[in-house]
Amino acid sequence: MLIRVFLSSPGDVNAERGKVRAVVEDINRDPMYKSKVQVEVVAWDDLHSDVIMPVTLTPQQAINLGMAKPSECDICLTLFWARMGTPLDVEAHGTKPDGTPYWSGTEWEYLDAVRGAKENGTGLPIVYLYRRTDEPPAPTPRPGQDIADAYIEWGTQRKRVQGFFAPLRDRDSGAMRGYVHEYAGLDAFAEMISRHLRALVNTIYEKRSGGAARSAPPPADVGEPAPAPLTWNIEADGSPFPGLHVFTEKYEPVYFGRRREVNEVLRRLATQRLLVIVGASGSGKSSLVRAGVFPKLRDNAIPPSAAWDRVTMRPTADPFMALAEALIEQMPLLKGDPETSLIARIQSLARSLRAKPEALCERLEAAFAGQPQRELALFIDQSEELFSLAPEAERRAFLAMLKVASPRGRFLLTIRSDFYEGLLPFLEEELRDANFTLARPLGSALMEMIVRPAEAAGLTFDEDLPLTLLRETGEDEGALALLAYMLDKLFTMARDRGDRRLRMEDYQALGGVQRVIAVSAEAVFRDLKLPDPEQTLQRVFLALVSVDERSTRQIAQRRQFAGDADAERLIAAFVDARLLIADKGDLEVAHEALLREWKTLADWIARTKDDRSQFRLVEREAAIWDREGRRYLLSAERLLPIYAVLDRLGIVKEALTPTMRDFLYPQAMLLAELEKPGTSETRRLRIGDDLAQLGDPRQGVGVVDGVPDLLWLRVEGSSAPITLKTDEKDIGPVTVPTFYIAKFLVTDAQYQAFAEAKDGYDAEEMPWWEKMPQKHARQRLSAQRTKFPNAPRDTISWYQSVAFARWLDAKYRALGLFARFPVGTPNGVSASEPDGRATAGPYQTLVLNPHDWQIRLPTEWEWQWAAQGGKHAREYPWGDWQSGHADTSESGLGRAAAVGMYPHGAAMCGALDMAGGLWEWCQNDRDDYRVVDGFGNGKPKVLRGGSFGSAQYCAAASYRDRHNPAHGSYDYGVRLVVSSPIASLTSDASDLWNSEAVGDQRSPSKGGIGGNPPDASPRQRSRVFDFLRGRR
Repeated sequence: MLIRVFLSSPGDVNAERGKVRAVVEDINRDPMYKSKVQVEVVAWDDLHSDVIMPVTLTPQQAINLGMAKPSECDICLTLFWARMGTPLDVEAHGTKPDGTPYWSGTEWEYLDAVRGAKENGTGLPIVYLYRRTDEPPAPTPRPGQDIADAYIEWGTQRKRVQGFFAPLRDRDSGAMRGYVHEYAGLDAFAEMISRHLRALVNTIYEKRSGGAARSAPPPADVGEPAPAPLTWNIEADGSPFPGLHVFTEKYEPVYFGRRREVNEVLRRLATQRLLVIVGASGSGKSSLVRAGVFPKLRDNAIPPSAAWDRVTMRPTADPFMALAEALIEQMPLLKGDPETSLIARIQSLARSLRAKPEALCERLEAAFAGQPQRELALFIDQSEELFSLAPEAERRAFLAMLKVASPRGRFLLTIRSDFYEGLLPFLEEELRDANFTLARPLGSALMEMIVRPAEAAGLTFDEDLPLTLLRETGEDEGALALLAYMLDKLFTMARDRGDRRLRMEDYQALGGVQRVIAVSAEAVFRDLKLPDPEQTLQRVFLALVSVDERSTRQIAQRRQFAGDADAERLIAAFVDARLLIADKGDLEVAHEALLREWKTLADWIARTKDDRSQFRLVEREAAIWDREGRRYLLSAERLLPIYAVLDRLGIVKEALTPTMRDFLYPQAMLLAELEKPGTSETRRLRIGDDLAQLGDPRQGVGVVDGVPDLLWLRVEGSSAPITLKTDEKDIGPVTVPTFYIAKFLVTDAQYQAFAEAKDGYDAEEMPWWEKMPQKHARQRLSAQRTKFPNAPRDTISWYQSVAFARWLDAKYRALGLFARFPVGTPNGVSASEPDGRATAGPYQTLVLNPHDWQIRLPTEWEWQWAAQGGKHAREYPWGDWQSGHADTSESGLGRAAAVGMYPHGAAMCGALDMAGGLWEWCQNDRDDYRVVDGFGNGKPKVLRGGSFGSAQYCAAASYRDRHNPAHGSYDYGVRLVVSSPIASLTSDASDLWNSEAVGDQRSPSKGGIGGNPPDASPRQRSRVFDFLRGRR
C-alpha cells in the first residue's frame, strides 16, 4: 500500500523537513511495515520530484504541475516557525475565500489540504499543523541586502506567521479552533513526528484494509511515550557503541545524552562564524560535532542556509596540506581538474591557502556563486595538533585564516582544555564570544548514553548493570572513554555468545569500567608473545604518540612499518581490539585514554618524556634546516647527545625520514665539504674530529672484526732501472716493482687493534719482534697524542711499525685475504702478475698470490715513486706547492688532522697525506739505503713526507729525514705497502746491484727487489716471511 505524505513549510524549518524524511525512511526499513506499506514524501524540495521550472510559470504553479497536490495525498504536514514565505501572485493563484491573496505557497498548500479533507469524502488527507515556539535566530542579510532591510523583512515575516495562526484561536475565550502541535526545538520535534507519523500510517492502513499495519499510540501529546522504535540495525551497522572511536554521522541514531549541548552549539553558530569547543581529553568534543551538530546542519538546522558542505580535518604537522586535502576530498565544488593528479591539486590549493588569510574566503565565494543558501561547515578536530605538531609559522598562518570572517563558511574547532591558553595570543578577541566549554555528562545524560543506544539496537541489560556502569564511571578525565570502551566490549561478548543481553558477569571479567582498557590492552599485548615486546611497543607507539611534553596521540602512516613483522602483528591485534584505528593508510590511537590507562604504555611514556620532547625539537630544527637550504651541519658535540636519545628510544637510522637522516648523520656532507678547495684548514681539522666521534664511514680508516680495514691503491712500477733524486743523494739505480700502497696512514684505531689483540703487541710467542734488540722488543707503547680513532697513529717507533706490519701480514695470510676469488682469475691476467683487488665478505680481498707478496713498510724508493707520481717526478704529490693541500707547520694547526682531510693533496695513485701530517717510517736504513732488513743493527731509519710540525719543504717527495729506530716522536707514523718480500741488499746480496743484475729484474720471473720472486727462492725472502708461511 502506498501512503503519500505531503510536506509543506517555508525554508526556515529545513531541519524539521529532514527529520520527517528520516522518520519515513525508518518506517520503510522497519520489517513490521515493509511488507505492508510504502510511505512516500511529496515535497517541493524532493530531489526526485518531477518539477520543471518554465519561465512562463510562477514557482508555485510549476510545483503544482509537477507533483501531487496536498489534497491528493493521504497526509499533509504543515510546519511554521518565523517565516511565512513569499506571497503568491493573485492573477496566477487567485485569492483566499475572504478575497485576500495567499501569503505564501505554504499557506496555499495547507488550505488546499484542508479543503480536500472536507470535500474528498474519505477524510483524507489527514492534516497536521506544527509550530515551533523557541526564539528564532537573528536574520542574516542575503547577498546585496543590508542589515536594516534584513531586520524589516524578518519582522514582516514573523507578523504574517502570527496572522496565520490568529484565526485558529478564539479572540474572546482563547480556545483553539484547530489543533496546533507546538514544539520548542528540533529534538522535541523529532520525537513528536516519530510518534505522529507511525500513528498516522497505522490509521490510514486501518482505514483502507481494516487492520493496523503496526500497533501504535494515539497522536496526542499526552500520556506515556511510545516504546522507542529500533533505529539501529546490528547486522548491518555493527555495535551501537563505537568504543574508543569517535561518534560519526553514521552514529546519529544512537547518539544520546548531549541534546542540550547540541542545541546550544547550533544556537551559537546561527549568529557566529567561529566556535571553539573546549573540553578535557575524553569529554566527547569530536562526537558532539560529528554525530550531534553535523547531522542537524545536514537537515538545515540554521536557516536560511539549506545546503551545507560539511568538512572535517585535523591539523597534523602541515595544517594547510591537511585542509587542502580535506576540502578537495570532501567538498565536490573544490575537487578541481580531474586531469591533474590529486597530490598536485592538494599542493596547489595548500599553497594558495597559505599565501594569504583571505584565500579560503575567496575560494568559497567563487565556489558558491549563484547558490545563496550554500555554506561550508569546517570542523577542525583536535586543534591541539597546531601546538603539538605544527611549526610555529604554520600555526600562525592557519589561525590568521580563521580570523577572517566568511559569509559562506563557519568554523568549529575542538581543543583540549590544557592547550586552550595557546590560542589566546592568536584569537584573544574572537574567543570572548567564540568559547564553548563542554563538560563531561553526569546523571541522567550519562544514563541516556548507556541505555538509549542499547534500546535503539534491541539490546537488554542484566538488572543493576546500567546503575553499576553509571556509578563506577567516575568523574576523572577520560572516564567517558572508559565507559564507551566497556559498553563496546560488553556488546562484542554478547554478540560472540549469540545473544543480545549485556551481562554483569562479562563486566566483572573485564575488570570494571576503570580497568577495562588496561586489562584488554595488556591481554592483547601479552597474547602476541613477541620476541622483543618492549622494543616492538616502542617502535609502534613512538610514531603514534606525539613527542611533546603532553603526549597526545598523532597520526602515523602505516606503510612506515612495512617489513617490520612484529610491529605489523601488534598493529593488527590492536586494530582488531579497537584500540587503534586504521583508515586509508593512516594509523592512530583510538583514544588518548589508552595512553593513560594502560600501565605498560603509560610507564613508557613517562620514562621517555624528556627524550621524546628532545626528539621533537630536533625534528622541527631539521625541517627548518632543510627549508632554509641546509646552510650548516651539526657538530659532534651536538649530535652525540641526540644519538643517545635515539638509542634510548630505539630509533634506528633507517627509521628516520630522509631529511632527518641527512641532518643527524652528516658524514657524507662533511666529506663533500672536504672536496671544496675553499674549506679552511681549521675546518678540515674539525671535520676530521667530528667524523671520528660520529662514526667515520670511509673505507680504509677503521677495523672490521679485529682486523685493520686498509684500502690499497695500485702503483705501477718502473719499466726500467731508475735513479731517484733526493735532497741528500741519489737512490739507485733500482727497478721499482708494481705494488699496492695504503691510501691512508695507519690510524689509531687500526694500530690499537694490534695493541689489544691476544696475538698482537704483547703476545710473547709471536715473531713480531724477531731479530730486534731485546731492549726495544715490545717497548712501551706511548700514548696517542691525537686521541681520535681516525687520526694517524702517532708517537710510534720504527720497531713498533715493523711489528704492526708483520702482524697484519700474518692476519691476511691466516684469513686468506691474499687469495683469489674461487671462480678463477680475470681474463688475460696470469696468477703471478699483479691484477687488482676485489671485495669478498667484510674485507678487501686482494687477488694476489700470497707466495709473491708481503705487507710491510715501504722502501724509500717505493715511497718516493708513489709520492712523486712515478716518472712524472712531481715536487709534491699534487705538483707544485699550493697552500691548503697539506698539513704542514704553515697550517698552524699544531697537530695531525684525521687521515684524508686534504683530498686535493692526493698523489697520482690516490694516496692521501703523503705530504704533511706525520713523518712516515720507511723500511731501509738511512746511511746505506740498500739495507732493508736492519732489524737489529740499531742504525737510523728513513722518514719521509714531513709533518704538521715541519715546514713545507720537508713535505717534498724528495726530502729525506731519519731517526733512531727506537725513537717514537709525536709526529712519526707509518703507512704500509703490499709488495715483493724484502731481502738484504748488502753483503751476500750485493751482486744484485751491478748493472747486469739490475737489468735482469726487468723479467718478472727473476728474483730480487723489483721482480716477483719465484716460489723456491729463499734468498729473496726474509726469514720472517718464511716463518709466517710456515705458520699458515
